[in-house]
Amino acid sequence: MKKILVSLFYILSLQLINSQTQLDYNWDNVKVGGGGYITGMKIHPLDADIMYWRTDVGGAYKWDAANSRMRQIINSKNKNHYGIAGIALHPTNKDLIYLAVDEGNNASNSAILKSTNRGESWTVIPTQNFKFGANGGRVGDPNSDDRDREGNVIAVNPNDENEIWVGSREKGLWKYNGTWSRMAQNVIPDNNSEQSIRSVVFHPQNPSHIYVGYFGHGIYRSTNGGGSFQQINGGDWQLNQVSDLSFSLNGTKLYAACRKQGIYRLDNPLTN
Repeated sequence: MKKILVSLFYILSLQLINSQTQLDYNWDNVKVGGGGYITGMKIHPLDADIMYWRTDVGGAYKWDAANSRMRQIINSKNKNHYGIAGIALHPTNKDLIYLAVDEGNNASNSAILKSTNRGESWTVIPTQNFKFGANGGRVGDPNSDDRDREGNVIAVNPNDENEIWVGSREKGLWKYNGTWSRMAQNVIPDNNSEQSIRSVVFHPQNPSHIYVGYFGHGIYRSTNGGGSFQQINGGDWQLNQVSDLSFSLNGTKLYAACRKQGIYRLDNPLTN
């Protein structure tokens, strides 16, 4: 009887070991229940199910339509990659997404993340020693009013999905198309008070027109694809408080959200 029990135990043990070795584990992110402030979102113009959210310290999320839930798309060992200052989508390539990352307002850690498969994997593009401060703008110069995370600091050129335009804290406007170039430095200046470019947008019908919202300075426009820029505040000092820019669907109106003065509208922004 003792031998039968031992043999039976041995057989059951082998079956258990075999079942364990054949088990297919499905690893996924643990739901924490808190991931910082959601500071922005983007919806692709060609597909309303392609939605992304950004947070100041909790990474980036995309909408999982099949399971009706948000899913974390950052899986990096670098803590700084979980502070998302901006999201850029290409208007026709639904698989492309760029993120501007810099949680702690540290130029040595800031980067651009690029994905060609909707955030399933990423390529890291180092920046040129400028910062975004997704969660660090509040701890800079105590006299600065630029303490939060409005706007969207990155945009993709609709005519070139490998070209991005990026606004920084302190060090103005930049373009990346394989190499970094500082843009309009004599017009869009540096500053020493942590004030930053909050928005970069392309006109939806005429991509050669690029608009930049620079907190503390105002709104700038290029009509020649970034070859030159001019300020278009129209003499209104209140537009210096601009924190976000957005176009109407057909591009006939440009809206500027200002920190303390409300929302302004510019009709016919291609010419006015």
